[in-house]
Formats: sequence, structure tokens, C-alpha cells
Amino acid sequence: MEQQVKNLIAVSLLAPIAAQSAMAAKKPKNTDPTRPNVIIILADDLGYGDLGCYGAKNVQTPNVDRLAQQGIRFTDTHAVAATSTPSRYSILTGEYAWRRPDTDIAAGNAGMIIKPGQYTMADMFKSCGYRTCAIGKWHLGLGRQTAQQDWNGTIAATSVPGRRKGYCPVNRA
Repeated sequence: MEQQVKNLIAVSLLAPIAAQSAMAAKKPKNTDPTRPNVIIILADDLGYGDLGCYGAKNVQTPNVDRLAQQGIRFTDTHAVAATSTPSRYSILTGEYAWRRPDTDIAAGNAGMIIKPGQYTMADMFKSCGYRTCAIGKWHLGLGRQTAQQDWNGTIAATSVPGRRKGYCPVNRA
């Protein structure tokens, strides 16, 4: 009986590891060198010399430094603003934020600024076969109307009929 309990405990502990390994084995790996992995780190008010890979001396950034060493470092970039809403709006949509009246710093209860049917950088990447996600601060409004959000409600996942199809700038021939 004692051996059966030990076996049951061992199986209970090893089953999640085996399941995770099996799931990882099924995921396709990106082996196409013409389609590299893309990670965009958008940080508010981050200066050129604030990361070790760009010369920072007073702060250690080993993980970002490693990403920079293994990938592409941009050395001459510009932002539309040093604040979150206009810079996020511009990089995600490719549109100059200041041409819209609602892209100043969004209030915490602002309605969505990027509407579901609006073409974004994520759509461009998806049209090239990428999977995309956004993690972290959004600050581009939520919900259809300002001050109408139910912060305790459920966020429904919806498909967007008629979403514009994207243009993939990479020659896939």
C-alpha cells in the first residue's frame, strides 16, 4: 500500500512536466531565417543612455543587453512624444498621433482610441504569418465610451468582421 501511494505521488508530480514537454514538442519552431522573431520594447521616457547596451554606467540591464547583442540594435530612432498615449498610438498604427484630437495623454477612464477595425502593426505582422501579443501598459483607452467602463466586468473576445487585410512588406515568393 505504501508503494502505491509513493507511485501515485510520483505520477501526480511528473504528469504536469510530461504534459508540458508534450505541448512544447507540438509547437512549431521558427526555423525560417527570413522571418526573424520580433520583440518591440516600448518604454515611456527611456533615454538612449539608460540601457547598458547603449552605454549606461549607473544601471545594469543584462537581459536587455543580451537581447541587443543577439539581435539588431537601433541607434538613430525618434519618438512622436515622450508620453505614453501618443507614442503608443503612433507606433502601433503608423499614424502621426497629433493629427487626432484624442491622442494626448489619455485619462484613466478614456474610451478606446484604436478601434477594433483599425489597421495596426499587429495586423501587418499577422499578414506575414506571425503570431502577436501585447504585454504591459496599454494606455490607449478601453471600451466604446469614455467613463462607461465596468472595471469588474468581463471583457468579451470578439472577431472583427470586415477587418482590413494587411500588406506584408516581405517578399514571400
